[in-house]
Parts: sequence; structure tokens; C-alpha cells
Amino acid sequence: MKSLTASLAALAIAFALPARAQAPAPEPKISANDLAAKLDPQSDAGTSYVRFRMQVSTSRGGKPTTLQVQSAERHGAGAADTLYQVLWPADRKGEAVLLHREKDGAMSGTTYAPPGKSQTLDSSRMDESLFGSDLALADLIENFFAWKQQSIAGNEAVKGVNCAILESRSGAADHSIYSRVRTWVDTRRMVAMRIEKLDAGGRVVREIDTTRVTRDSGRNIPADLAIRRPGQASSTVVDGVAIRHDVPLTNSDFTPEAMKDIKPPRTGK
Repeated sequence: MKSLTASLAALAIAFALPARAQAPAPEPKISANDLAAKLDPQSDAGTSYVRFRMQVSTSRGGKPTTLQVQSAERHGAGAADTLYQVLWPADRKGEAVLLHREKDGAMSGTTYAPPGKSQTLDSSRMDESLFGSDLALADLIENFFAWKQQSIAGNEAVKGVNCAILESRSGAADHSIYSRVRTWVDTRRMVAMRIEKLDAGGRVVREIDTTRVTRDSGRNIPADLAIRRPGQASSTVVDGVAIRHDVPLTNSDFTPEAMKDIKPPRTGK
């Protein structure tokens, strides 16, 4: 779940960004490039399966939309593939998004809605929403920790946790919908506690907070996330339910045909 991972969330119906503590964190004893490398999912090439609950709500008082989702992901040789499929509710079961990232950062994909409607996605559509949530498709597949421009923008405590602020700047070759990404990193546990994503005008367009951290395979990972888009009525919480690493995934698991087949992950090792 290192990328959500990319992609995961829970908690309040109306997401409110927690107040930041004023006490500065100590200066990190690590360079910006080294910090980005430690957070880079490519440094942990392999496969994973995640099942999570995603709840999307608005401030208008309507009933939140709740989805059960599963995702399969693999990283390797600079590229990545991920497949997201809705498991529940029944009237949305089978909705799917398949995404691919090339070694140079270029992104593409396909969406599928039963019984047979599919659309091809190019890089110009990576700002579209995942299943109506506050997450953009780019958030699921791009890797800003691999961008060449990395710097330490300061230090700050988030929810009482001392963090270094890693600033990642995109270049034309990064094919990103964002100009900058700021990540508040708990350098002791090496976990991203908060992420802010900015557009070309320098405006924060997406905020992602880690609301729960768990241990998996001997490392700390974000388990629950809260996502908000400043100025927008909606908010999204993602509650991680299950994760498995090193599941046996092949090329056939990341094809338009695989999008139409809902199946549990193979056991793996």
C-alpha cells in the first residue's frame, strides 16, 4: 500500500483538515533525493493486492456513497500497472479502471462499465475521478518521488508527529497534472503523513492525510486516508481492509479482458 497507494481511509463523513501543530520538527538527517528514494514505490518493485472501502460524501447533507473496491498493482523496471475494480454495491459491481505508466512517466489506461462499455484513456484524462471520488486517476499511478527535482521545503509537526516537508517539482517530461507535490514525511517511520498537490498556478487542488498507520511485512504503511479538494463540497475517506504482497500477477492480469473478470487474488507465496 506504499503507493496508495497509492493507493488507504476512514473516518469522518465530512472531512476537515486537522490543524497543524506550530512546533517545528528537527532538521532531517537525510537529503531530499535520499528521502524521495526511500519513499519511491519503485524501490520496492513487486506486486500487491489491496481491498478497501471508499466513502464519498458532500456537505449538502446527502447520503454518502460507499464502495468496496479491490486493486492489483505491480512495479518493475521503471513502469507500473494497476487495476481497480468495484466489488459492491451490486448496481456498480464490475466498474473498473486499468492504468499503465511507462518508464518515462507517460500514463494511459482504460475504463470499463458493465455490461460492455469501455473507453480508452490517454494522459490528457488523468485528472478524471476514480469512481466519483476525490482521487484523480493520476493519483493512482504516477510516481512523483521519482521526479528529478526534489528538495526539503521545511519541517513541521502533523498531529504531533515531527515531519520533514519534501517538495517534488514536475518537469515537462514527467507528464503530470500537477506542478508540485509537498509531502510531510515522518522520517522515523518513513511514512507520508500528509500530501498536498498543486496545479500549474501554484494552487493546492488536492490534500491527502494519513489517518491511520499500520505495520505490514515489517514496515509502516498508510492504512487509512482522507482526501479533500479545497473549494469543493465533496470529501473522500479510504479505509484499508486487506493487503497482500508478492501475489502472482502476470501480464494477463492487466489487460482489458481482465477488467471484466472479478476474482480474488491468488495466494502467492
